Amino acid sequence: MATEIERKFLIDVESDEFKSLKPIKIQGICQAYIAKTDVITLRVRVLTEIADPEDLKDYDILQFSSARIGTTKCTVGIKGNRKGNVCSEFEYKIPYDDFLALTKEANAPTISKTRKVYEYGGRHIEVDFFDNVELGGLVMAEIEFNSFDESEAFIPPAWLGKEVSDDPAYTNRFLSEKLGIKD
Repeated sequence: MATEIERKFLIDVESDEFKSLKPIKIQGICQAYIAKTDVITLRVRVLTEIADPEDLKDYDILQFSSARIGTTKCTVGIKGNRKGNVCSEFEYKIPYDDFLALTKEANAPTISKTRKVYEYGGRHIEVDFFDNVELGGLVMAEIEFNSFDESEAFIPPAWLGKEVSDDPAYTNRFLSEKLGIKD
């Protein structure tokens, strides 16, 4: 069984320390939660890798989704119930047409975000800039770990703000529910 162990933090994008960071990778992500029960969630996702973050040093984040650059990967993900910062997670590649069909069939709202990956202390910190207006400019960081003990030992840098790992209001599943159902 695949296990996801992660911690989440809100980001103050105005902090000088955060502004001074340079991403090592930029990705465009569009995802939808097509089935949800009390014990399992089914997510479909399109992820586009940006060829070179330097190419986009002056890009407008809100215009990103229309400027697809680099390779694209579509997946279906199955997540179990989260217990603290741990849950089961399985992910499989699917064709883009399947992503479109599943999203349409489920009448699922999509979350659109730009992910910038930063390196800190030998690990990657993924910072998601949510594009959906309904989410009010939310910026959140996720850090994945190999073990629960490793996650507990992690000392966050000052630019990581309030920890929201245990707050269900900051799960992507909950955020997708805030977007409502498309017509």
